[in-house]
Amino acid sequence: MICGADRLVRIVSEVLDFQKLEAGRMQFDMGKGDINKIVQVLHNLINNAIKFTERGEVTVATTRDEGNIHVMVRDTGTGIRQEDMTKLFYAFERIDERRNNRIDGTGLGLVICKEIIEKHNGKIWAESEFGKGSTFHFVLPSETR
Repeated sequence: MICGADRLVRIVSEVLDFQKLEAGRMQFDMGKGDINKIVQVLHNLINNAIKFTERGEVTVATTRDEGNIHVMVRDTGTGIRQEDMTKLFYAFERIDERRNNRIDGTGLGLVICKEIIEKHNGKIWAESEFGKGSTFHFVLPSETR
């Protein structure tokens, strides 16, 4: 029962965040970047990596160069088919429902991540090989203003 309630809270929260983004009403503390929003992105990417990795590993790495911070979340999970890669950052898109019907979600998490990163003048993208895993990257300027 508690697990179901937690899932419902997460779904409602994602839908509300998405509606705020769409309406341009999501608040950002942009002094040096909104750390809470960046943590939300990182949490979502790590959570997705864990969900889609039954066996194997999830790796998180960061590098800093030329005024940018690069964050990478890599997993050795199921991977994503090439034809599904273009759907990743669109609202309510879920890939290959037959394969992932046991995995819950709204199809909004990556959309919200993309919006947050872009509001911070950053870039987010994914690379994947089906059956071998995925790597999600985001790059942010070291000084977001």
